[in-house]
Amino acid sequence: MIRTTFIIGVVIFSCLFRVQNAHAQQGKVYDSLVTQAFGLYEIKEYKASAQKYAEAFAFFWGKGYYGDRYNAACSWALAAIPDSAFVQLFKMADNGSCTDLEHISSDSDLNSLHPDNAGKS
Repeated sequence: MIRTTFIIGVVIFSCLFRVQNAHAQQGKVYDSLVTQAFGLYEIKEYKASAQKYAEAFAFFWGKGYYGDRYNAACSWALAAIPDSAFVQLFKMADNGSCTDLEHISSDSDLNSLHPDNAGKS
């Protein structure tokens, strides 16, 4: 009985260790993808940057950190793909991390998302 319990304990520990190690590897790949995305943003390759952020989020089980989501929204906005920019902003709002509305409303990267005056008298 003790031997069986010991073996089960070792198997459970081994599985937990593998899951933790896999999660750490996922984090490293996520960080690498986000670094690449930001590099593309810096050289004004906005659509490629936004797509790389999307790849990072998909790889990280659909999750993303606040700053990465914000940068993705900026990249999508600058690439003139507003729907995707709004998706990122809504995800930030949904989890309660979108708290600096003044910055968001004044960030020139997001200007294309502001309503225009077309059709107004």
